[in-house]
Amino acid sequence: MTTHTSKQQRCYSFDAANLARIQEITDSNTLSHYFEADHKRLDLFAEQFSHYLMILPQLASRYFTAFAQGLTAHIVAEETVLFPFFEEKTGLQQGPTVTMRQEHQQIITILSLISEKLAQQHYQIAAEYNQLNQLLARHNKREENILYPMLDQHSNDQEKAELFLKLFEATALPHCGPCAAN
Repeated sequence: MTTHTSKQQRCYSFDAANLARIQEITDSNTLSHYFEADHKRLDLFAEQFSHYLMILPQLASRYFTAFAQGLTAHIVAEETVLFPFFEEKTGLQQGPTVTMRQEHQQIITILSLISEKLAQQHYQIAAEYNQLNQLLARHNKREENILYPMLDQHSNDQEKAELFLKLFEATALPHCGPCAAN
């Protein structure tokens, strides 16, 4: 893997040799493990946001921004990489991904509403935040109990390695400098 830095942004370009390393990583990890760990990472940002909201609202806003950006990247990865793969492998175009996409839209709407309020320094967002938490709890449970295990069942090690690479590319920083040529 080569790394290029420009204007404090990091870009990565992969060559074929890196696929073997990714395969090595995925041999011991499942898609379930990866995405459940990401859920936990996002939960930590949300917990910090909730903790600091009334005592240090500016810090809380920064945690919410990290949470919202991370959750948006998570959703993009699922909708552009995971869901199409799931639908192709299972033949379930009208299955659980339909509901999950609808929930993603609801999540994005609530995230935007909260972000707008925080930008205006309106910190009375309990109703919206509770709605978001309830939606995420149901949504994550469905993903962790249905979608991710089915993906693990329907994918071999090579497919998992390729999915991890696609997931990285789907959520990587925008291309900069020399990366754009690769």
